[in-house]
Amino acid sequence: MKTKRTLVAFALCCALVPGMATAAPVLDPSIVIVIESPGDDISGIGLVQGFALSKQGSIDYVTWAVDGADKGTLPYGGSRGDVEAAYPGYADSASPGFAAAWNYNHFWHGEHEIVVKAYDDKGGYNEVSKTFRTHRFGDGADKFLRASDLELPVIPIRGLQLHPANPKGNRYDVDLVWSKASQQFVIQSIDVVCGGCPKIAYTPPTLDSVAGRGGGRVEVIWSGGSAVMAYEIERRAAWAVGEPGPWETVGIASSLETYFSDYPPAPSGPLLAAADAWEYRIRGLGPSAKSDYSASKTVLMLGL
Repeated sequence: MKTKRTLVAFALCCALVPGMATAAPVLDPSIVIVIESPGDDISGIGLVQGFALSKQGSIDYVTWAVDGADKGTLPYGGSRGDVEAAYPGYADSASPGFAAAWNYNHFWHGEHEIVVKAYDDKGGYNEVSKTFRTHRFGDGADKFLRASDLELPVIPIRGLQLHPANPKGNRYDVDLVWSKASQQFVIQSIDVVCGGCPKIAYTPPTLDSVAGRGGGRVEVIWSGGSAVMAYEIERRAAWAVGEPGPWETVGIASSLETYFSDYPPAPSGPLLAAADAWEYRIRGLGPSAKSDYSASKTVLMLGL
């Protein structure tokens, strides 16, 4: 009996000793973790970045690992107004950010898995993972040229426009140079080359013909004008009496096309006699501006 009691006491004691084998922690879905960086592809020096927050309590600490190798804790507590607005009611929603700089060239060329784990002050735990790819220069599976050894030429970018939709916006000449320290391209110089650029003038195309081809089809043919990215075709009803209807875009044609087929709606009821014709016009679409409209042409549709 004494021996049996001793074994039972030993078992109870060992069950309470820290570090002994215990059941795996249960994931708590109320702890939100989002990995924002790395993205799908990354190289050079970049961030391990994202946010974590708990519905039940406050985040105590965040850890990360890559390909099963523990990388330690991540600095936590960065201010994130966007997250606060998206997750009201979470204790850490105002400052849930985690981030750390990392040299991704330490990882082998190819696909890897990152796992981020977050622990809150209520004993909760959750983790998320994602895969990403790193890229390195090399000439074989076991011979890789380190990015820190590269001597690359300056890469010029000329006439860069930050807001192409604004034809009067500034344009810049930018030189990119390889940085050994950050192991990525960085800006060496920026020069303004066109401050308050004027609108680029595009000559409109000529609308050669607008004709009915039977079955309710209208064929629009054009030519000339400046070289553009695409053409915009518009149509409006040409009433027999009164003012014409409003213009509406009925199609976009590529820069390689010179014709467009349209099927305007057939008039019915009291409009049968009134909406017997359609008027068309066209203009070119450039990368930073649009041309003026061509002269319009009208097609009679009754009986077609």
